[in-house]
Amino acid sequence: PPANGSPLVIDAGTGSGCLAVVLARELPRAYVVATDISPAALRVARRNAVRHDVARRVRFVRTNFLAGIGAAADLIVSNPPYVPRGVAPGLSPEVRDFEPHVALFGGVDGLDHHRTLLAQAAGTLTPGGRLLVEFGAGQEEGLLAVVAARPEFRVLHVRNDLQGIPRTMVLAR
Repeated sequence: PPANGSPLVIDAGTGSGCLAVVLARELPRAYVVATDISPAALRVARRNAVRHDVARRVRFVRTNFLAGIGAAADLIVSNPPYVPRGVAPGLSPEVRDFEPHVALFGGVDGLDHHRTLLAQAAGTLTPGGRLLVEFGAGQEEGLLAVVAARPEFRVLHVRNDLQGIPRTMVLAR
């Protein structure tokens, strides 16, 4: 658990742990919780935290995003699965046939996991805390509509990727 006064950061749906590891390295006072539903992903994330010498400040929890996390987080980051299920046939075989589908697909519109994450974050994020979430190309308007249905959040920024495509939303509670 975080020491008194240490910010709590949660990487919800950590996958390989790259966000959790970078946050632990860049925010040395923070305590990081990395969650994932996949035991295999958590094993990889734990190895990466050990490799980068931050394992003592990262707690790994098997859960669906924020389910059962009782602590109040100052920052939640997430790169949830956001590929719409219907585009699966058009994906490259390397992605479609070898990537775990649980890590790729986000329902019909690709935003099912974002809905879950926002519902859970409403009870986990501290007032004034931040939620940073990635989304797919062309999903900005859909995600804005999802956020609009959650009055406890407000959009602070939408950030573009290096190709100028909106990809990350910064929300405040």
